[in-house]
Amino acid sequence: MLNLINSEQKRKIFIQIARRRCKTGSGSSLEFLNRRTWNHPVTNINSLIKKTLFVVVGGIATRLYMPERMTDDIDILIMAENNVTLYQELEQKGSKKVWVLSIGGSTWQLPDGTILDVIESGKLWVKEAIKNSNIAPDG
Repeated sequence: MLNLINSEQKRKIFIQIARRRCKTGSGSSLEFLNRRTWNHPVTNINSLIKKTLFVVVGGIATRLYMPERMTDDIDILIMAENNVTLYQELEQKGSKKVWVLSIGGSTWQLPDGTILDVIESGKLWVKEAIKNSNIAPDG
């Protein structure tokens, strides 16, 4: 049956299953998530990217939902149609493109040496994810 539906429909089904199985109160409390400190400093990419809309994903993004974990890079997701603008912004701030990602996007080295993975997608859900992102206590 799952072979007859597209990947977006599969995603919705799996999210519905997970929501049915998830018990209220499981995981970290909102109080804990709102009061804990952010121990590992992260490059302020908002100072580098002003025009292009993006959302942080990957290990840094999980800091909103679970105990912090060490990660050596920052991952962001953008609409593929905005890649030229983003790349111009990054280059103007002294960043260097170092790799092309096989999943769509590229890897950049920021001026402070931090690695930034830019994941690009043209899927409709990406626009919604960017528009409805959660904001971390550190912005």
